[in-house]
Amino acid sequence: MPQNASSVEHQAARVQKLKASKLKERFSALSFELSAYSLWAMDWNY
Repeated sequence: MPQNASSVEHQAARVQKLKASKLKERFSALSFELSAYSLWAMDWNY
């Protein structure tokens, strides 16, 4: 029984890690898009 519980905890930790990495990926992509857009906007202003 304790082994099973630890396995469930391990699974949950893995899911959390996966979610975090996915979120980080999305965030970096978003920040890249934002920086590209701001560069484009600055270019447009000049």
